[in-house]
Amino acid sequence: MEKNHQYKLMVFLTVDIVGMIVLMIFLGLDFSLDKLILSFIIFLLMVGHLVYAYRYYRHKRSTKDLEKIGYHIKKVGNYTFNHFPVLTMVYNDRFEIIWANYYAKQFLADKMIGRKIIDIDQKLYEKMSLRRYSCEIKDKIFDVYHHIELKTLYLVDITERERKIRKFEEKRIVLGYLVLDNLSEAVSDFTDQKRFLFIGRIHSTIMNYMNDRGILIKNFAEGKYLLMMEQWQLNQLIQDKFSILNKIHQESDQFDTNLTISIGIAT
Repeated sequence: MEKNHQYKLMVFLTVDIVGMIVLMIFLGLDFSLDKLILSFIIFLLMVGHLVYAYRYYRHKRSTKDLEKIGYHIKKVGNYTFNHFPVLTMVYNDRFEIIWANYYAKQFLADKMIGRKIIDIDQKLYEKMSLRRYSCEIKDKIFDVYHHIELKTLYLVDITERERKIRKFEEKRIVLGYLVLDNLSEAVSDFTDQKRFLFIGRIHSTIMNYMNDRGILIKNFAEGKYLLMMEQWQLNQLIQDKFSILNKIHQESDQFDTNLTISIGIAT
């Protein structure tokens, strides 16, 4: 098609040159109405040819630019799919992987084409009905963008960001208030010696429990304690199910009484 345009352009330009020469001869030999009309027609043809030539060169230049842009976009797209650090997977109606980029194969499994997503990672498969979610796979945390219509999964590694956020959250200050609820009632029948011994035992149990976990504790009144800790220490208490409650209960049983405590947390 391009060669055909070039051939036409050469013919038109040749005609223009010949027409220009004829026009000059006609006007130079005899200036009559007929020759003036013919010269005008030849002039219009030359103008048409020049307009065609201009449009052809613009078309040719635009086509080359579009071809360059298209090639560049295709090259960038191929590079992005295979080298950009986003795990990309395409699956079929049976949730089998039919294509995966380099990073997906490197992190999940080298031979994953034809395998089901549930075999790659069960947590990833369980959330396939969602379009966007976070998922922890192996030791990494990903933001998952699920294009359901194209059956494509994009996994963006956000591990470093999430770890910084979690580290910041774990450092948040937490205040607590621990109270021996019924201390007066629990020691009402005790002698002074037994009372001091019991309160001392309870106090030591509470202080040791908190100190072992790095929690700052201050006894500001009889049976009342102020607690200060970070969020990660509170998380440990929660995982420990506040075993201090059972320890106090056991100590109370040894003295044949029933002492209970309450703990209030502000976070």
